[in-house]
Amino acid sequence: MSACLSLGTICWGLCFILFIFLPNFSKLHLPRRVHLGTKTHPQQRICCHIVAPKAPTKPIQDPRDMHSRTLIGMTLLLASCRGIEHPETPLIALTPVEYNNSIRDLFGMPDGGAAWPDPPEIAARFTAGQGEQAGLFGGEASKTSPWPWPLPDEAKVDGFDGIYEGQGPSAYKMEELQKAAVHFASYSLVSSVFFSCNQWADQSTETQATCGWESVKRFAQRAYRRPLTDDERSRLKALWQSNWDAGTPEEAVVLTTAAVLQAPQFLFKVERGDEDLRRRGILPLSDWEMASRLSYFLWDLSLIHI
Repeated sequence: MSACLSLGTICWGLCFILFIFLPNFSKLHLPRRVHLGTKTHPQQRICCHIVAPKAPTKPIQDPRDMHSRTLIGMTLLLASCRGIEHPETPLIALTPVEYNNSIRDLFGMPDGGAAWPDPPEIAARFTAGQGEQAGLFGGEASKTSPWPWPLPDEAKVDGFDGIYEGQGPSAYKMEELQKAAVHFASYSLVSSVFFSCNQWADQSTETQATCGWESVKRFAQRAYRRPLTDDERSRLKALWQSNWDAGTPEEAVVLTTAAVLQAPQFLFKVERGDEDLRRRGILPLSDWEMASRLSYFLWDLSLIHI
């Protein structure tokens, strides 16, 4: 692996050893100025460096228990992740596990496909035809669980997924993502958390249009893990209106939701940084991007609810 990976590994090890396993470290004088710099490498490994101190300050208070030292160590590590260099930020796709976990939480479904509700009748109009679902040599297709979707595995790097070098695109994966989007989009009609109004199917056409748009917009914000930009909102509104005018209310909801699930903003962890906080060539992550990175790092899913 690269030098950055080696330095990042050493940095992690030193931080935890010093703060967790060395009780006497808390009695040492810290530098007057500690600079935690980061550089996002294609492997997304963390590198940190410490600027030489000008003068010692008071010793920090002695954290006498393991829990306190652990919290300090984790705080230091998380702080070191804050800055990213914009030109070198790779575009990382959701792994199959992250994708399926995100889908489950977006629709508020249980953890287990067997417990999912039956899809609405409209789902049969959008799912793959019998020929596409047929098994080997035209045999009968095997019945699978509605969740998780069996996306192809990544070409892992040193046994790890979610690494830029191991995420090559393929026509097969693009086709599976399209099928998965249409498959899961139909569950918006039976989801308990999708619509922003009660009993959407029983409302008047005018109320369905208003509530349907608000629900799709809220769903897109949760899928993108941040508020929509003005341009994104305008384009999504135009797509919704086009689908609404061309078909039934149910079709408009399903097709617009399927489009959101195929958008790069959902399929990739897009990190543009916060230009208002740029300092000395360092472009920090925005609050939304930091929350998304941490939630996927710790739990393989997004905990952002807008």
